[in-house]
Amino acid sequence: MSKYVVPVIVIFSALIALSYCGVQDVLFQEYGSLDSKGDFYSEEYLNGQQYSVVLSRDECRNFAKTWQKKAVSVDTKGTCIRGCDQKDCQGSCVYLFPSHGEQKLSELKFAKKIISVSGCFRNRGKANADEDE
Repeated sequence: MSKYVVPVIVIFSALIALSYCGVQDVLFQEYGSLDSKGDFYSEEYLNGQQYSVVLSRDECRNFAKTWQKKAVSVDTKGTCIRGCDQKDCQGSCVYLFPSHGEQKLSELKFAKKIISVSGCFRNRGKANADEDE
């Protein structure tokens, strides 16, 4: 019986990996060619102060010092943004997928944590220079 268990596990693992790759391919085809955009707000429901970003496909941007750890809600403008809690798009990150308008970052346990952002499909590397330095 054990001679059948290993092949089944291998096949099952391969199917899971292939299905995951398929999902990434679909997301990339849908959103990967778009420049990522987002309006970040200091309060829920897209209220309060606003901080806007437009990112080319391979760009990582550190938030201005006055906006680091300040965002509470975001409108991704129909694109996909990856928000991270450290500079240069490092540390813990969340994917902010397009939704119907506002996303409350508290629902992702990421309110007041974002320091840097990138598009969801960028190659990793060092961010551009911080704004307002």
